[in-house]
Amino acid sequence: MSGKSAVTGLAASGSSAFPGGQSGRVDTTENIGVNCPSCGGSLSIREGIRSTQCEYCGSSLYIFNPRGVRSYYLQPEITAGKAKLKALNLLDRQSGGRIGARHTSVVDLKLIHVPFWRMKGRFMGWICGEEYKNITVEKYNSTPNGDIKRTAVEQERKPFSRFLSRNVNWSAPACVMRHLGLQGISFRSSFGDWKPFDHTLRKSMNIALVTVPRKKAESSACKHTVSLARPSGSRIDAGRYHMFDRRLSIYYYPVFLLFYKYRDIIYEVTIDGNDGHIIRADIPRRKKINPTSYFFIPAAAAFLAGSYFPLVIASAVLLYLSDMIKGRNLINPWSWLSYRLRKAFGKG
Repeated sequence: MSGKSAVTGLAASGSSAFPGGQSGRVDTTENIGVNCPSCGGSLSIREGIRSTQCEYCGSSLYIFNPRGVRSYYLQPEITAGKAKLKALNLLDRQSGGRIGARHTSVVDLKLIHVPFWRMKGRFMGWICGEEYKNITVEKYNSTPNGDIKRTAVEQERKPFSRFLSRNVNWSAPACVMRHLGLQGISFRSSFGDWKPFDHTLRKSMNIALVTVPRKKAESSACKHTVSLARPSGSRIDAGRYHMFDRRLSIYYYPVFLLFYKYRDIIYEVTIDGNDGHIIRADIPRRKKINPTSYFFIPAAAAFLAGSYFPLVIASAVLLYLSDMIKGRNLINPWSWLSYRLRKAFGKG
């Protein structure tokens, strides 16, 4: 096991990318229960191999894709306790110590295997259309005072035609779970100990249901490959392409979901079950006080004081007494009032 994560997502700690066009092979051997047609010996076939030779009689055999979609799953490399610890440490760092183990209570922590479609094959075809390019040109306008030069931006259109031929190793979520922040799996060489998925495992594992149809997955894989080959700032008007030696399969990837409560509100954290990195985290923001709210308090007090005359008199008397206490001397009321008015209007 490499220890590197293969899942990508929109998280508080990382970025996301589709792995379309990447090369790599998942090192997994599966006995699919096929017998040699010559001697009847059992064959162990490595996933992705198109031809093999019987180890008993030496017959050369061609392997074709069986009907249906093969499924694989990956066991988590971290425990639930470690996933919880990584989530709480992230919350403590991201919030500056405002949210941590002492301030939150974990409501639920569960492991779920999220399905991903994987498409492998050879993509070939051609596309044609128009390529757009913005260029800066100089123009002259004739006026009675002479020619005036100005610059303008114009769009240059140029037709293009491109032949496509590339290996495809594409993946995308097979279920609609946007809140998890998952986008795809990067199938690198020697990554993961993927095991054949038996549907009897559904009783002992939390499996997310596949909601993205197979045809939609195949169409998305083709569109993604075309988008990678299309020039930037262009429009495709026509195209004809095909996926040769197409192999579609489902891979179940382990993800921990942690739900925690902070100030009576439940938030969610998604943790990679392979290496424990945080894919996505909901962190409550610190409430900011609007500075304009400070203006309304003294403004309301001034309005009440100006609209109710007894309050004005009471405020003046309290201020007069306060000045006498500070000065420790008796002050003539009229002199004090004259001094205060001059100071209020900037003449003191």
